[in-house]
Amino acid sequence: MKFIFRKNETNNFYALYKIANDSVDLNTKLGNTSVYKIIDGTEAQYNDVKSLKKRAAYDSNDNLIFEDANEYYLSAEEINDWIQNLEETGSAGRISAIQALKQADFSNYTYPLTKSLGSIAEEKGTTWVDDEIDLI
Repeated sequence: MKFIFRKNETNNFYALYKIANDSVDLNTKLGNTSVYKIIDGTEAQYNDVKSLKKRAAYDSNDNLIFEDANEYYLSAEEINDWIQNLEETGSAGRISAIQALKQADFSNYTYPLTKSLGSIAEEKGTTWVDDEIDLI
């Protein structure tokens, strides 16, 4: 699994450009790789970033570092309103996840709630696909 970042942006959780399954994906679809910082990761790390449970960055020693991709919700209504306003665009996986979440009940959580959208989706029986990170 490959994590592709903008160069010279250590410790920046918003420098992630793309993630790739392997070197073949990377070389075929990315083109000139010399302008990026590319770091190998595990499948579990890849899946956590792809499903929007974690954000990735790299440190000055080129090690991957992660933080939870948590959001803060005051109420079930706030989560529901936010999800109802998601546009059903992107990959089939993302559209399917949005549709499933639009039907979900969020009253079982204790509020205020700090949790990632990926974790909420998983708890509601679906897998979130983050199309905002270009998956190659």
